[in-house]
Amino acid sequence: MTDIKKPVKERLYLDRGQREVYVDTCDLAQHQIEGIRFLYRQYIKKKPGVILNNPDGYGKSIQLAFFLDAIRELLTNPVLILCEDENKVNNWKQTLIKRTKYTEDFHLSGSVFHVEEVKDMYGHYSSHM
Repeated sequence: MTDIKKPVKERLYLDRGQREVYVDTCDLAQHQIEGIRFLYRQYIKKKPGVILNNPDGYGKSIQLAFFLDAIRELLTNPVLILCEDENKVNNWKQTLIKRTKYTEDFHLSGSVFHVEEVKDMYGHYSSHM
């Protein structure tokens, strides 16, 4: 009889210093773990924004959802997630509700802008996001 090993639920620690910052899951691919660690390093460096440039289907939404959940107690400013349409906004909301401690009562604004409109609003499109 084959012994099937069940996944062990363990924490992915991002910081064990003065505060413990962690993702409470084990169901992530290695590139997703690296993506979450990358997001945390950029957050600690106080980078104003980042881009996860993984191909479609690689779990960018899940990486960001787990990251935001891990740092939610540290956040002092709102988080901006740019979406291309209302469908993507609804997908984000469902991902955050399903995968994190966020509930239906958190605020998620659904304004949709195209990249050209963002350029017009801010005078440029920064590649340092």
